[in-house]
Amino acid sequence: MSGPTGALKHVQSSMESVAGLAKGLYARAPASTATLLSLLLSYLITTARSDYVLYRSLGVGGLAPPGPIGWLVHTFILRPLAMSSGREKDPERLPVSDEQVQGQSLSLDLPKRKGNAPFTFGLMPHRQLDQTLPEDGAMQKTMQALASHFNKLATLNVNLRPSISVLEAHNSPSLQVQHSPKDISATQIHSYARLFLSGLHAPRSDVSSPLKEFAHIHLHDGSLHLVLSPSHARIVLAQGWGELHRLAGAFYRGHWWPLFILPKWLANDAKARWGYLAQRAQSSSKAVLLPPTYLMIYAPRDEEELQHVKRIIDAAAAFALGHEPISEP
Repeated sequence: MSGPTGALKHVQSSMESVAGLAKGLYARAPASTATLLSLLLSYLITTARSDYVLYRSLGVGGLAPPGPIGWLVHTFILRPLAMSSGREKDPERLPVSDEQVQGQSLSLDLPKRKGNAPFTFGLMPHRQLDQTLPEDGAMQKTMQALASHFNKLATLNVNLRPSISVLEAHNSPSLQVQHSPKDISATQIHSYARLFLSGLHAPRSDVSSPLKEFAHIHLHDGSLHLVLSPSHARIVLAQGWGELHRLAGAFYRGHWWPLFILPKWLANDAKARWGYLAQRAQSSSKAVLLPPTYLMIYAPRDEEELQHVKRIIDAAAAFALGHEPISEP
């Protein structure tokens, strides 16, 4: 038996088997079974409470409300779709580099980031929870420097626009790209950037909008989300400057879930999820797809790290534009 009906019947049969086993254990040893169930319930409640407190600590952002409903969505809908913990830092999980992608001529020389990777948590919102600057003048100065770099790139490059993020909380600065048909060469049309970065539509924006967000700043912690070319994303992961969003590439063809539970149209044996469904970005409906190189860049801790993060932002702009951006007047 195959298809959705067969899968549902298999799940139903498994649940009935578990229920039968529980009844049998209770009939043989009711006191022991009740004790074990009480301990299990206590553990689940304690774990859920701790997870909820951690979720609330993420602050405002993302798409779900910050209260209990948002936690339920985050825990029972988004988490099952996310790649397993650890894969978000693995360069081998990235798509193969596309030689047609424009903007890869920009060199991205990054040293190894000092120290261990910070602790991050969440999907929507996705936040860095340690190794951040104190919320004083230093944090404010860093935020202003990052936002100023967004504004400078937008001033010097006609197809870039600074804006308020439509993917994040409404006060988060973002950088968006605008391509008109005459600006797009045949090579760019077939590149990853043209199909998915330039076609990335925020859930709060209309699919027909010419502006496509590719970078934004998190005012809560000083980190950023942005989209890079596969080759530049590989450098960032290898050198420890960021990590993939664990929903990066979700619902594109190919998935982290085991192939035997996926329909054929979603299954793909590629190393990483990468989409070839260009129609999604051209449809009249809203798209909620994150490209497979959608990364968090860790918050800069000093002036030296700030300069490296600016270089990563330049690389994201290069991928969005299809050519190296003008970064100095």
